[in-house]
Amino acid sequence: MKLFPQSLRWTLQLWHGLLLFLVVTGLLAAFYSVEREQAWIRLDRQLQRWSPRISDAFHQQRARAFNSSPDSWKTNWLQELDLQADLAPFFEPEGDTKAYYAIWDPRGNILTFSASAPFPIPFPRRDRSSSRFRTRDNHREFHHILPEGTTVLVGLPLAPHETRFQSLGLKLIGIGTSVLALSLLGGWWIISRSLRPIAHISSTAQAISQGKLQERIPIKVTESELGQLSQTLNDTFRQLENAFAQQVRFTGDASHELRTPISIIRSKTQLTLSRDRSVAEYREALELCQRNAERMGDLVESLLELARIDSGEARITPTNFDLIQVAKAARELVLPLANESEIKIQLPQGSCAVLGVPGWTQQVISNLLINAIRYCPGSHSITMTLEENKATAALHVVDAGPGIPPEDLEHIFERFFRVDKARARNQGGSGLGLAICKALMEAQNGAIKAKSEWGKGSQFTLRLPLCDPPREEKTTS
Repeated sequence: MKLFPQSLRWTLQLWHGLLLFLVVTGLLAAFYSVEREQAWIRLDRQLQRWSPRISDAFHQQRARAFNSSPDSWKTNWLQELDLQADLAPFFEPEGDTKAYYAIWDPRGNILTFSASAPFPIPFPRRDRSSSRFRTRDNHREFHHILPEGTTVLVGLPLAPHETRFQSLGLKLIGIGTSVLALSLLGGWWIISRSLRPIAHISSTAQAISQGKLQERIPIKVTESELGQLSQTLNDTFRQLENAFAQQVRFTGDASHELRTPISIIRSKTQLTLSRDRSVAEYREALELCQRNAERMGDLVESLLELARIDSGEARITPTNFDLIQVAKAARELVLPLANESEIKIQLPQGSCAVLGVPGWTQQVISNLLINAIRYCPGSHSITMTLEENKATAALHVVDAGPGIPPEDLEHIFERFFRVDKARARNQGGSGLGLAICKALMEAQNGAIKAKSEWGKGSQFTLRLPLCDPPREEKTTS
């Protein structure tokens, strides 16, 4: 059995309600306690203010009784005290306060008491203190011992005060319950409103899992944490949709590229075998099948190389190498093709130590040079220049060919994309060369970018990190 609910909404509401209950209960209990304590203090002070006035009234009345009858004052003066007009209403039996007093002689014999006094009143216990408070039978009393030994006691019943505090307690309970209920309702509304984006996220993710990749999370407030999360998820879903679309396009293009040479081989074979042919005709058919088989082989090798890079199987160990020497080796590799087209390839001078994979870098430079030679027959030179900054080195491969249309420039590194599809297919291109170049550069923490102006040539830039300078070893003598 689970002690806490699994729902985030109910968990937040539970902790919010528990914390609110503790805070409200603590505050109201503290208020009630302080208010009760202050009432007791006011009650005690009231009794202390009345006690000397009762004593004065006792002394004055006893003096008058002695003056009027010196011989018999001790027996006939015993009566209720004549209190001042402002004090007397408090000690009336029908009054609101129902205060009372009682006076004893030094021997503990009762001398006088008010009509409102609840009898019997125990004689106060004497000790070293001349005054003392006591609580008995729901009464609060204060007694004071006069210099001649007479004890004066003033008291108040606590029932009216207890009734008032019971009423105060009920009011505080009602206020606390109302505050707690309103706060819980407000908290439920705020929590529901705050968690609403989570429901949108869940429904959108479910729709995407069912194939609706175009679905997005509706965002009303982008500054909140869930709004930022929703924005991030929308970006992720957008990338997922683009990747899925690219994968679908990649699969279709790969199928189309493979289907074309297979169809040619199948049709040519069927046509050749339909009747007896001469040796020259058989040779021509076999050569055509061989060219298309090589084309399929190149395509499969390119796809396998991309798959190895994408899956991370092509593990590398970056090393320091001279970028100029690698560019020179790539130039030597394509030099026969350049001489055939009467194109000169110019190299930068000097050296530049970078960090990466020299074999991959040479393959990328070779592919760029072959493309420049193959697709820019009107160009008479290809220039490679070097540019260095504090952290990276950039090798620019510039041709003076027809350039790349602006609408195609941002797509040239996509797989199976061709600027001139008809000419590329006739020349055996698969549209994977630049995609492989980009994958190889990114796999070695580099980058490749293209810049072109239609009719004025193109520039491809390879960028690699510079290698760290060797640290000087300190020698000790």
